[in-house]
Amino acid sequence: MKDYWVKHSQFANIQEMLLDSNAEAISDNELPEILSFLPSFKSKRVLELGAGIGRFTRVLAMQAEHVAAVDFIEKFIEKNRELNGDLDNIEFLHGDATKISFPKRTFDIIFSNWLLMYLNDTEIFELVENSLKFLKVGGYCFLRESCFHSSGNIKNADENPTVYRSPTAYVDYFQSKVIEDEDGIYGFELVFARPNRTYIELKNNSNQVCFLFQKVKLHAHHGFKTIKEFFDHKQYSLKGIYRYEKIFGQGYISTGGQETTELFLKTLDLKPGMRVLDVGCGTGGADFYMSEKYGVEVFGLDLSSNMIGVCWERSQQHKNAKVAIFITFTRV
Repeated sequence: MKDYWVKHSQFANIQEMLLDSNAEAISDNELPEILSFLPSFKSKRVLELGAGIGRFTRVLAMQAEHVAAVDFIEKFIEKNRELNGDLDNIEFLHGDATKISFPKRTFDIIFSNWLLMYLNDTEIFELVENSLKFLKVGGYCFLRESCFHSSGNIKNADENPTVYRSPTAYVDYFQSKVIEDEDGIYGFELVFARPNRTYIELKNNSNQVCFLFQKVKLHAHHGFKTIKEFFDHKQYSLKGIYRYEKIFGQGYISTGGQETTELFLKTLDLKPGMRVLDVGCGTGGADFYMSEKYGVEVFGLDLSSNMIGVCWERSQQHKNAKVAIFITFTRV
């Protein structure tokens, strides 16, 4: 992977970072959106992994107490230093994000943008464990990844080392690791997983997904570490979801299925261009149906990553549907 980025860091510019000829317009639109997803970083200590040329470094540093910007491509981190070195609260570090070390509970927020999709499974687990160590209790880890397929129009298919995973894979990575400390066991709780709206509007692509996790002290819920884990492994296991669908029809997990959905939708007087929020969207049958039939844009929301995972997978078959899928447990 390093050889790939060394090759694609000749100019250390925004086109190389986004691998898209329309990179500047995309960046201008998405930067405020990405920042709006973050918890407050004012006067906080921030670790930025895969900082690149500093697209986010400066805006983070303008409010944060301290930003440690890390990248393993020397040309990128030097460009970052050139652009942002006038700010005295940024520490520029050339190194591997999976190997770098800090004292435990050093940071309030860990931020990464397009990093984990370049790592293998072992490296991701290592990064997750280190993140739990580096974060203060209650601290947040934010990541944004390309899922399912590439999004840029600058293609290097023969050498591209990217792994385009399902969004639920990242949820599983983060919720499968725990650490033991003197005062208890800690892990990550999912706050949300949501698509990047800029890519939906500019490229009709809902596969750019942003995740926010919080480091929490874990307590048992019916034998599971978190309430969400209880839902995903007991209440709404994949086996249980598919059993419901076998009874009520694909995309539906409750009585009535599409027949009841059609009756409800007739009462709403939906028109093309309207936006619909579906709270508790399940596996998304109603969302895809109403978008394709009525021309509305649908935002599907659910707390079960298993059900949302099914939605995300099926969205690849509904290219004409404008459906944005969210997992959230504590906030939208």
